[in-house]
Amino acid sequence: MRFENATEGWSEFLEKYPPDAILVDVERPISAVLTEHPSWRRVYRDDVYAIHAPAESALPVVDRTGTRLAATFP
Repeated sequence: MRFENATEGWSEFLEKYPPDAILVDVERPISAVLTEHPSWRRVYRDDVYAIHAPAESALPVVDRTGTRLAATFP
């Protein structure tokens, strides 16, 4: 919860379990913190989720904000 809420000690989670990318709900405080953090960059965003990757990642940036995403389930 400290990570999602970006409260004191949130980065300890990333130090203990270093990820290649982080999927977050854009409404959670951690999304804004990661967007501004120099070690991370947002590589994907839609109206609900964002993916953040390490700043040196070669992943392209994709912004689907405002795009209707249709989902199907078999």
